[in-house]
Amino acid sequence: MDYLIEISGNEDKFEQCIAAIENDHCFVNEDGNLQTKPESAFEFHASHVVDYFLQTRPFHLAQYQSFFYKIRMIKNRGFELYSYCIKDWFEQKIISKYYDILENEWEYYEEKKVRNTRPFEPEDLNLLKFICSIAIEHMKYDFTTDTVSAGRYFKYIEQLAPELIEHLKKYGSETLDQTLTFYADEQLECRANDAFGTIDIHAQDDSEQTYLKVLTFINALLKTDFPRSFAINFESPSKHILAVPDLQLCGQHYLFAGAVQYANLHPLIVEYIELSSKKFEWYSNVDEEECAMPGTFAVFALALNDAKYFPVVEQYFKAVDDGHQSIQKHVTPVFIEKYGINEHSLPLFLRFIRSMQEHPPHPVFIQHFQNRENLALLLQYKEQFADHDWEYVLYSIFGRNSDSDRLSVEFSPELWEIYLNIRAPRDEGFEPADPFDFEEDEEGFEDEEEDFEDEEEQ
Repeated sequence: MDYLIEISGNEDKFEQCIAAIENDHCFVNEDGNLQTKPESAFEFHASHVVDYFLQTRPFHLAQYQSFFYKIRMIKNRGFELYSYCIKDWFEQKIISKYYDILENEWEYYEEKKVRNTRPFEPEDLNLLKFICSIAIEHMKYDFTTDTVSAGRYFKYIEQLAPELIEHLKKYGSETLDQTLTFYADEQLECRANDAFGTIDIHAQDDSEQTYLKVLTFINALLKTDFPRSFAINFESPSKHILAVPDLQLCGQHYLFAGAVQYANLHPLIVEYIELSSKKFEWYSNVDEEECAMPGTFAVFALALNDAKYFPVVEQYFKAVDDGHQSIQKHVTPVFIEKYGINEHSLPLFLRFIRSMQEHPPHPVFIQHFQNRENLALLLQYKEQFADHDWEYVLYSIFGRNSDSDRLSVEFSPELWEIYLNIRAPRDEGFEPADPFDFEEDEEGFEDEEEDFEDEEEQ
């Protein structure tokens, strides 16, 4: 099989590939590359095909939108693999024409683009409409890094043709049925915009029936191609909040702190978590310093409501991006104060403290390990962690003196002997025989939900 990279000299083969895409005779092979049907002797990386298309096809809005729709459907994913091709094309067609580029002496800073005095030419309006559609595709199908690109496109479009952005703000992409994006009655108004990933909800009361309508509306929306990173703006007469100090206030916090009060709504909250919790996706209205994967506030609400939702919380943590998200650090002390340490809560407590790079210690943690039973429980988990992971566990629970004899003042002589076993190094070359399950799994809710349903029936 020949893998074509160079366009020069292979134009006829690239033409065949584009024709195959346009006529639905193209597929993705096991290596993730494009091949034509019936199977040809050549395969193409999508970015090279897109680059060739943009170089050789004069711009026609319908043709461009059709081509990019078909290649997205073939790849069954967004445009992140060839977004730079589109970005370069946009800079050639629009940025170089309507903006002056101010060079920056620091290479790692983006060049500053300043709108020049050239009037916008109406013939470029369709080109901006195309870029609008690309930006929306980024919002819906690509990772968060590409939604940043979408925001940049929207910024330039707003400067050049603000009427396009005003239309998007009012109507969204207009690809979703209006029954999915708008609902209103005497108590409630729900409005969703899939172009910008926003869900705006205004409730006149805090009744169970109102929350039922809200959750039904949101869950139906998340079953479509609505953006996976989004924001919920929720207003109601009572701004309920979870009893978690320093937890950020936002629409989704208010919503799930209110809805969790009604046990009948818990299955809908679980469904929301299953639909929304996707790795590398984020609530767009939460501070970047902490980040929060969609589903986060719903998970916190259930976690602090009833221990029967521990399996849901476990699955959520399998999808959390532990390299970026840290908002859960506010919930861990509240969780441990509510449930204490026992054979059921300890595994989830360990998940909390290992769900981020370095969970800060809290005074309440060590208090719960100043007895024989809980230290013995903790010791049982030692063999499931590699040494470096176990050091982080001990630091998060016992603080900066976790590896120092200064910690002995916190224990009786008998308990100190147990702790010395807990922190003692293992033999060189030790490997966990039964590693604590920290497998990442962004699609891990289905099996757990079956277990949850079985438990409910019992």
